Amino acid sequence: MTLVFNVSDAPVADWSNPLPSETIRRLSTLNPRRSLAHILLDWVQIFAAAVVCWHVMQWNLYAGIPVYLLTIIFIGGRQHALSILLHEGCHYRFIKNRLANDFFTELLTAWPMNISMRNYREHHFPHHRSPNTDDDPDWRLRSQDESWEFPKTKRGLATMFLLDFFGLRIVDQYRSFGRYVSPEKRKRDGIDLVRQVFNVSLIVTLTYFGLWFPYLLLWMVPMLSWLKVALRMRTI
Repeated sequence: MTLVFNVSDAPVADWSNPLPSETIRRLSTLNPRRSLAHILLDWVQIFAAAVVCWHVMQWNLYAGIPVYLLTIIFIGGRQHALSILLHEGCHYRFIKNRLANDFFTELLTAWPMNISMRNYREHHFPHHRSPNTDDDPDWRLRSQDESWEFPKTKRGLATMFLLDFFGLRIVDQYRSFGRYVSPEKRKRDGIDLVRQVFNVSLIVTLTYFGLWFPYLLLWMVPMLSWLKVALRMRTI
């Protein structure tokens, strides 16, 4: 299958005037506190939206339905924000110390979404080395998926997004996210052991406090619906 994008491939006219080195240095400076603040802000918004939605649904089911739909979109958007921050951590743009960078990126952005950032890195760096070629893992994956055939009609585009939103592309999403669950080449280490502790702690917490239904309704559903839409829109 061939991917066809209706995009101009005209070369950049002039690369002789890059940004001033001072600007590049300023934009490249790591700010772990600011990065952490953004991650924590995302989590505060996620928990606040989930709590408000849950209480509204308990109070009045009919009023809760539109609130729930809005909450799916909001939390899915925040999950997308976390995935972008995961991407920055993948490129060591969170904390200067690489061990700390990997641990906190995993803990705060990847593990809650049931994947590993370092497993994602195994696929993502080859994507940067050979973008949109047969050596690009993302390109190869999308080349096997009819939903990534472009250009599309307006009806085809609408159908694609509706299928994404209603969670009818779960298999497609599993194929994409499933690559980041287990390492392929790198050796397991102490951070992987901590991940197992995290997973067990999550299961015990959800079971002990009886939170499985809210977790599935307010975390997994957005991940399988609006997050898919947001990732699709950004990729296109």
